Amino acid sequence: MTKWSVGIDVTAQDIRMICLTKKGESYQLFAHAVVKRGDEEGMKKLLHHPAMHRGTTRFSIHDGTIKIRKITTPVVPKEELEEVIKWSLKEAIKVPVEGHILRYYPMSGAEEKKQSYLVLAIERGKLQDHLIELQKIGISQPQMIEPHMQALANCVEYNYDLKQTDRYAIITLDNALAYFAVISAEGLLFYRTFSGVTASASADQKQLFPKLGVEIQYSCENYLTQFPNQSISSAILSGDGIYLPGLKEHIEETLRVPTGLLEVFKKIDAKAIPPAELTHAAAYYGIATGLAL
Repeated sequence: MTKWSVGIDVTAQDIRMICLTKKGESYQLFAHAVVKRGDEEGMKKLLHHPAMHRGTTRFSIHDGTIKIRKITTPVVPKEELEEVIKWSLKEAIKVPVEGHILRYYPMSGAEEKKQSYLVLAIERGKLQDHLIELQKIGISQPQMIEPHMQALANCVEYNYDLKQTDRYAIITLDNALAYFAVISAEGLLFYRTFSGVTASASADQKQLFPKLGVEIQYSCENYLTQFPNQSISSAILSGDGIYLPGLKEHIEETLRVPTGLLEVFKKIDAKAIPPAELTHAAAYYGIATGLAL
């Protein structure tokens, strides 16, 4: 039986759609699209695409204020866990968490009478604003909304054979947002938004590259504070700005690890789509693909 899944990445500039079909354990790329904001005819075609009504559809939310932290708590009864995580997170981020929606995942390597969790927190108001934005483009009842960095981590985790000791840095340079994330074989470990660095601010590379280098180094220091002795082993680049001349070499020199562009369809059968249409997949389709997986 063929299963259908659709990922729709809603960015400030455009809407990016990936449709996958699944037979057994294998995924095939069935359709893709990029529609500019304001293109009403293009949006109508996308929303009425047959794939939109055949399976699960997931949407992204891009928000640089999403908090991600590793939290270690005493082992407590299940009914008390959310409250304990909430108060532990409040201590870690030093801001009230009552207005946040929390999602948390247990991490391996539990100590005696203690358990670690990876916690994602998004402001409730930001999510409500995003739902209003989706309504404006014709999406009234989204089935599922996933944070952008979690979707991108899904894409990398599926396409790359991460060993237990691997720690991959994902460096994304988009027009509206740039960020640094780290994933392992367990999934997403760390996320930090860059300050003052975006692809749209990249006209002067002489200014961009030094800023980017500082932000990467600062992100690494923050990551290693939470995860000591878990050094970055490789780096993957994604987003609108990854084709800037010299960017890959600059990041490779900064991190001193093998660095490459995101291979979005490395383990996905994309033979049905002409290769020329997917030339810039690393720039456009990482998040949408992670949503569809």
